[in-house]
Order: sequence, then structure tokens, then C-alpha cells
Amino acid sequence: MDQSLRDVAQQGNIDALYALIRMDVKVLDRIDELPFVESPLHVAAFAGHTRFASEIMRLKQSFSKKPNEDGFTPVHLALQNNQTEVVRQLLDVDEDLVRVQGKEGMTPLHYVAQTGNLVLLAEFLNVCPKSIKNVTIRGDTAFHIALKNNQIDAFNILMNWYKRTRFNDKLASHNKQDKDALLSGVGDLLNSKDEEGNTLLHVAVSQNQTQVVQRLLNSDGVTINSKNLEGCTIWQGQRPISREMGHMLHEGREVLRISPSRRAITHEVYLRYNFDRDFQSFMLRLQMRIPNELRSILLVVAVLYLTINFQLLLCNNGPINRTPPME
Repeated sequence: MDQSLRDVAQQGNIDALYALIRMDVKVLDRIDELPFVESPLHVAAFAGHTRFASEIMRLKQSFSKKPNEDGFTPVHLALQNNQTEVVRQLLDVDEDLVRVQGKEGMTPLHYVAQTGNLVLLAEFLNVCPKSIKNVTIRGDTAFHIALKNNQIDAFNILMNWYKRTRFNDKLASHNKQDKDALLSGVGDLLNSKDEEGNTLLHVAVSQNQTQVVQRLLNSDGVTINSKNLEGCTIWQGQRPISREMGHMLHEGREVLRISPSRRAITHEVYLRYNFDRDFQSFMLRLQMRIPNELRSILLVVAVLYLTINFQLLLCNNGPINRTPPME
């Protein structure tokens, strides 16, 4: 990209863009021929020029999925520079941009899980549910990334979205033989392994994330005895852990001896049900057509309410009681 076009993109000047096009009608086509290139859309997205980015998207939508020489798409660059409105504008044109992979296979969803941007995380899941299935070249899912970066609130958002979609999928499956293609393959996410063979439980134990471990141990379908590439389960080979974590893991061993049909229905089950119901209501409200500024404010308030409310309730109710019911 020549300097004149770069300057126009940095200024966000649409009139100047068309002046350059009048001088050279193939100026954008030549950029589009390159597999890795800094396009005007990359520059405008990083600079936060929403209207200019929208105009370029209209003229050359292919730029939106093209990586620059560093492996980043325009959405990646906009996220890195906190240009949220540009991100939303690009997604209004193409929702699949949420799952376009950049350097090392990182998608925009992975990025917001890593940085803990709860508002965009919720929006991304809503507009592109398939994005949760993407993994990086390190084998990390968005769940792994959130935990490895100690973004517990982001992990809770992912978990509640996962549980909501799984519940809806089960309800729909009795009416059709094949489950919704959007959610195919999602069932293995909670047991997926990174490049070192570590599941979410391995990561949470190694990070001493007690609330996460507690939640995973009580989640249907989570495999507790998985081994990583070193042959270790969550009870073996972990770095020093807290006393609370040690007690929880010991309690987890004991519960394996109890038949699932005999496990008590605890208060956390009730909390999870109500939290999932609130999250579902929240996700539905995301579909409302409201101004971007108002939407941002409402999303921040709603996400913080949901995540903090869940954590406070979980903390106040203490460890999960796994004692089998009296016969």
C-alpha cells in the first residue's frame, strides 16, 4: 500500500479515498491480490475511523479477513487498540469475523477471553455461536485461554453460554434426529485438551482456581480422570496447591465412589439454574435494536451483575455438599 493511501486511511478521509480511486481505479484491487498485506481497512480499524472502515468494507469486504504481515486481521487490530465501535461495525457486515483466525490461530473471541472484555465476549457469542469451537495452534479453546489468563468472569460467561445452548439443544433434539449443526461438536469442549494434554480441570487446579474447579466437578459430562501428556490426572503432578484446593480435590475423589443417581441435589444446582436462566434472558436482550452507546452501557451493567452475583452467591453458600441422601 502506497503512502498516499495509508495517509488517507489514517485520516479516515472518504473523499480523499475516492480522489485516489479516480486517479487509479485498481488501487484497491492490487492490494487484494496479496495474501498478507496491510490494507486501508487495517489502518482505519486500528485508528478507529468507523465510517471509513464501513466504506472500505462496502468496496472490498475481502480485506476484513486478510491478515497483515504480522498475522492480524482488521478486527484483531481494532481490538488491540480498544476500537470497540469499529469492531461492532465490521461485525454488522459479517458476523463470522468473530472466528477468523490470526497469528497462532487466535480469533477475536479468544482475544476478548484473554483480556476479560466481558461485554464483547457476550456479544461475540451471541452473534457467532460457532466461534466457541475454534482452537489455537496450541490446542487452547476460549475456556483454556480465560483460565490461563485468570479471567474467571470471562470463564463464567463462557460456561453459562455453553450450558444454555446445551440445554436448548437437548430440548430441540426430541423434535429432530440431528442436533443443530451450529452446536455440533460443542459437547466435547469442557473435556478438550491443549497441546500439553491439559483439560480445563488440569489448568484450574494448576492455577489454584478453587471456584472453577468446584464448578467443573459439578458439571455434567466433565471427565475427572483425564491424563495429560505426562500421564497425570488432576490429583497428580500439579504444582503446590492451596489447602482449600487440596481439600476440594480430596472431596472430589470421594464423590467418585457415589453413584450419580444418589448424589444430593445441592443449593448450587439451584443457583446454576437461576443463573443460567438470567443469562439466557440477558442474551435475548442483546438482540434488541438499540443505539450502540446505550447498548454498551446496558451490556456492562448486565454482565457485571450476572458474573458478580454468581460469584457472591457461590461464595456465600460455601463448599458443595456431596453427601448422598438418607435412605
